[in-house]
Amino acid sequence: MFPYWKARAYLTACIALVWENNIYVDGRYINTDMVSKLCEGKVFVPNDNDHGGMNFYGKIFDPEYMALDSEKFLGEVDEGRFLKKAALGLWLELEDSGFMRSGFGEPPRDAYSMLFKNI
Repeated sequence: MFPYWKARAYLTACIALVWENNIYVDGRYINTDMVSKLCEGKVFVPNDNDHGGMNFYGKIFDPEYMALDSEKFLGEVDEGRFLKKAALGLWLELEDSGFMRSGFGEPPRDAYSMLFKNI
């Protein structure tokens, strides 16, 4: 689930911004074979009117927590201490530019700053 530090930070900013604009994103852990089958039209996806049928596939996660919880943001980054720090630094930079507002109050900058200093 997006372990590359830079992609994770930018994805988090996108999710925060769409949430701020009342567009709600569902997250699913789906293996790459299933994604390929879905893209190729080899799997039927029934529409349940709530989640576009995707609730039949994969484990659910709440992607907005990557913008709200520093530990969850780093949860999938597996590139070592240096790049975890880089991911947090980019989160802080994006937050400075206004890209981590999710509509849940002020972004939790202090928690991300503390983790950045302690990693």
